[in-house]
Amino acid sequence: MQIREIKIDGFGIFNDKRLVDFRPGINVVYGPNEIGKTSLLEFIRRTLFGFPKRNEKKINFYQPRNGGLCGGSLSCQLKDGSSIEIKRVQQGTQVGDVIVETPTQSLSGQDSLNKLLNLSGKEIYQNIYAFTLDELQSVNSLHGDEIKNRIYGAGLGLGSVSLGDVEKWINDQSLSLFRPRGSTQALNALHNEIKECEREIRAIQQGVEKFDQLKETIRDLESQRESIGKNIEQLERSARHLEMRRDLYPAIAAMLAAENELKETPQYPFFPENGLQTLSQLQRERDAIQKRLQEERAVLASIQRDLEAVRYQPELLECESDIHYLQQSTEKVRSALQDLPVVENDRDNLHEKIQFKISKIDPSWNEERIASFEISEAEISQAHEFYQDLDTLRQAVNQSKGKLELHKERKASELSQGNEIPIWLSYFSKGLGGIGLICALLGAWLLNYLLIAFSLVMLAMGVILHIKTRNQHGDFQKEDLLEKNLQNQLQSDQQLLDEKRDAWAKWLTDKGLDPRLPPLNTEKIGENVDEIRRMIADRTRHDQRIQSMKATLDEARQLSQRIAQIAPNLSSNSDVSATIELISALFEDTKKTHAKKTLLETRAFDQEKRIEGLTLKADEVNQKMTQFIANTGAGNEEDFQLRQEAVNHGLELKQTIEQNKRLIEAQAGLGKSFDAFIASAMSSTPADTESEKQNVDERLRELQGRKDQIMEMIGENKKESDQIASNDDLAEAQNLCEQKKQQLNEASRRWATLTLSRHILQKAKRTYEETRQPGVIKSSANLFSKITQGRYSHIIKPIDEDDLLIEDPDGRRKRFMEMSRGTREQLYLSMRLGLIEEYESRSEPLPVIMDDVFVNFDDDRAQQVIQEFKRFAETRQVIIMTCHRWSLEAFKQVDAHFISLQPEAE
Repeated sequence: MQIREIKIDGFGIFNDKRLVDFRPGINVVYGPNEIGKTSLLEFIRRTLFGFPKRNEKKINFYQPRNGGLCGGSLSCQLKDGSSIEIKRVQQGTQVGDVIVETPTQSLSGQDSLNKLLNLSGKEIYQNIYAFTLDELQSVNSLHGDEIKNRIYGAGLGLGSVSLGDVEKWINDQSLSLFRPRGSTQALNALHNEIKECEREIRAIQQGVEKFDQLKETIRDLESQRESIGKNIEQLERSARHLEMRRDLYPAIAAMLAAENELKETPQYPFFPENGLQTLSQLQRERDAIQKRLQEERAVLASIQRDLEAVRYQPELLECESDIHYLQQSTEKVRSALQDLPVVENDRDNLHEKIQFKISKIDPSWNEERIASFEISEAEISQAHEFYQDLDTLRQAVNQSKGKLELHKERKASELSQGNEIPIWLSYFSKGLGGIGLICALLGAWLLNYLLIAFSLVMLAMGVILHIKTRNQHGDFQKEDLLEKNLQNQLQSDQQLLDEKRDAWAKWLTDKGLDPRLPPLNTEKIGENVDEIRRMIADRTRHDQRIQSMKATLDEARQLSQRIAQIAPNLSSNSDVSATIELISALFEDTKKTHAKKTLLETRAFDQEKRIEGLTLKADEVNQKMTQFIANTGAGNEEDFQLRQEAVNHGLELKQTIEQNKRLIEAQAGLGKSFDAFIASAMSSTPADTESEKQNVDERLRELQGRKDQIMEMIGENKKESDQIASNDDLAEAQNLCEQKKQQLNEASRRWATLTLSRHILQKAKRTYEETRQPGVIKSSANLFSKITQGRYSHIIKPIDEDDLLIEDPDGRRKRFMEMSRGTREQLYLSMRLGLIEEYESRSEPLPVIMDDVFVNFDDDRAQQVIQEFKRFAETRQVIIMTCHRWSLEAFKQVDAHFISLQPEAE
């Protein structure tokens, strides 16, 4: 199993937390301290094996910081590629029920999860697969019963038993049984006690001579008692015989009297036993048959009257298939009558909508044009391209227009601020006018007309030049090339836009569309055409449904009319559904009537057969009675009655004889004993028998008195012998001696067994330590040797200790506490990886999760461990949680997958 996603609803600092993208191989979960790495590891443990109960002490329950239920889910992938989701939420104080969702089913309960993943238990996963630095450093984390069985199960199969304790126990038990020259040990003490018992037995045996004499006297008295007992027994038999003869005398007399009377009774040897009973039975049978005949004839007459009263229309039954069809179509006809106006109205509305939507596209279009119109995705793409090109060209034209207008605005603004006349020309015209004015004034003052004329010419030239420069200032401007370029660019953009519009109009014309249609509307036309086609298809389905409903109604009307013509008392009307119901009701009545007639005819036929059978049976009974009387030799029923009485009397006599004979045989015996008893009983009278019995009783009393005297003497002698024997010291001493000897034998066998077991155990221990280290130890030793770069080549597990020894290539050994802290952690890390490889040989692989377990490793060994993890993670998923940047970078060098654990938002 490999984790792909972790969803935490609430657990410690996590609320609604989701971690994704876990991959096969090495996954490094990186984050600072107190970011929740340990919480994440504990969440995985508890999701797989349950939350702790609230009554447990010294446990961090990781209650959600923001409230809510504690729990979440793991999304995982199994070795076979299938996906599962494991969900667990803690309810109250319980561990929380687990739910496993697979692609085919939903399972619940820890047992189902354990069976699916072949989980052995929480102890293995917590200490072997998912562990923190504290658990890695703990010596006891690998000493659990389940884990020790995994490590040392390949040894002698002793589980958690210490061979050292076993050997010490054997030595203690052996020394408690026997020690040379000891006195308190079991074997030594029993030997001394047996000697003491034997001395006591010899002392007691000297006082038994009188006891033997009393025993001889008792034997003689017992012999006399036995002889008298035999005589008493013989007399008791005689008394019982006489008593029986006296008591059975009436039975003997009755038996003999019945035998004599039986000899004088007439005998009918061929007369049947219970003949009268048989005849009476035949008579009763004859009378019963006659009575039944009368009853059955009355029933037949009643059936015939009922048959004559039956009336129905058989012609209607010939239309059964058509009527059944109508009955099956009733609901269909009723539905058609109800739905036809609605469907027709819907069809008309749909048709109007179709015409309206077609006119919205183009008034000249019709349904044939809609059916033939096609626009592909490529053409829609072309329309989009036209739209984009036109939009781009329009933007270019607008941009060119904007630039040109802006240029003109700027130019107009500059013109409004002054003429574009050269400054020197303006000064020259003003200067020329000024000089002419000065010269004119000077000429007038000097009265020099030539100077005045010259100055006036100069003044006129200055004024004319100034006026000319102001009115024709454009003659002084340069050509505006920027404006010309902007106008050319605008014309070019406008030409491209017009060409693209002409191309779009031609494209629309080729498609049979309005050339004024905007590009984006083509896609809407395609959508509208598709919608109209769907509406036309819906209208076609409406037409088909209308046609189907009309066909159903026409067919039902035709069948109803044809059946109505067959049935004279049935009239059809315009309501087809009501007509069908009338036909169905009439048909059902006709069927019932026909079935009733058929049943009556069958009953009449059966009744006639029954009457015929009873008539034959009555004849048979009469014939049987006649034959029965004839077989007995009787002439008639009266003669049969007399013979039956004689036979019955003889049977009674025989019964009396048999009863008395059985009574006598029960007490006197059978055969010769019976005959002898009868002869003895008849040889004397009851008075003689009574007198003889009294004599026997008197003799019995005398013998019984003698026997009682002998019994009293026996009792007195036994009492005296019992007084001697009441001293049970001898028997007790003998029993005690035998018990001690038995105990001595049992203790000896046990001591021998313990001695032999100690020898075998010592030999097995030496062989085991030399040749049979557990497979997990060997696998861990190889990994430990690589991590320590060959400094330690072997791990040794003594069979009688829980400690581990490490051995260097020179054979030097170190115990656990002699190692450095980092070396101990590397040893136990190697042990865990070896255990995982051994565990997964029979189980579903589980993700291996470690929380900052490298902090005490030096650089070389840490790098070596990372390389071994790379090999180890080739076939399984390893999740490393760390807060060290150097550890993250080292794992990245072996292509580990990085997952950042971000802090929870407050």
